[in-house]
Amino acid sequence: MSQISGTQWTLNGYGRAIRTFINFLNQEDWVDHKIHIKVPPPPRQSLPFLNSSQIKQLLEVCDVQEKAIILLIVDSGLRRQEVCNLKIGDVQIENGMIRVVQSKGNKDRIVFIGQATINAILDYLPDFSFREKESPLFKAKNGKPFNGDSMQRMFLRLSKQSGIKVTPHMLRRSFATLSLKFGMDMVSLQMLMGHASIETTRRYIQLLCDDLQNAHKKASPVDRLNLNIISVASR
Repeated sequence: MSQISGTQWTLNGYGRAIRTFINFLNQEDWVDHKIHIKVPPPPRQSLPFLNSSQIKQLLEVCDVQEKAIILLIVDSGLRRQEVCNLKIGDVQIENGMIRVVQSKGNKDRIVFIGQATINAILDYLPDFSFREKESPLFKAKNGKPFNGDSMQRMFLRLSKQSGIKVTPHMLRRSFATLSLKFGMDMVSLQMLMGHASIETTRRYIQLLCDDLQNAHKKASPVDRLNLNIISVASR
C-alpha cells in the first residue's frame, strides 16, 4: 500500500470514529443543533480474489469439510459469520437453496449453490437428510460449532499448506467477480450478496484487463456500427 493510500485509510478511519461519536451526540440531544461531518472516502484499490487455478490448488489441501466450506463461499458469497451460523435446516439440499438468517443488518436473505457444491456437502455429510435440523452445518476440530476465531485459524492453516493466502472475504470477492465474469447481472449479484446498494457490490468486482478487453471486443460501439473505416496503411 502506498503512503498516500495509507494516509487515506487513516483519515477515513478517524472520520468514521468521529462520525459515530457525533451521531451519538445527535441522538441523545446533547447538542443544540444537528452536527454533520463529511468523512474522507477510502482509497480505491484492487482487492485480491482467487482465480480457478488457485481455487483448485487450495482444494487439494482440504479435507471433506474444508472443501465443502470453500466451495460454499465461492458458490454463494456468504460472509464468514453467516457460514458459522448455518444450521442443517437452513439448507435445502435437493435444490441448493440456503436461507441466511439474521445476516448483516439483521436481514434474512436467500442464496443458492450449484450441484458441485451440493455434492461436496453430501461427501462431507452423507447422512445429511437424517441430521437434526437445528444442528450446526459445520463444526470445528474440537467438535464445537464454528465461530469467527476457529474459522480464521482454519484459513490461516489452509493458506500455509496451499501456499495461497486466502481469507473468507477473499472467497466472497471471488464469488462476486467470477459470477459477473460468467454472466450474472449486477442486480441479482447485489441481492445474493446482501448489499443495500449496488455501489457496495461494485467495490467487490475485480475485473482483469483481459476481461475488459474481451467485453469491449464484444460490444465495441464503432465496430458494431459497421462504418467501413479503412486505415491509410491498408490502402
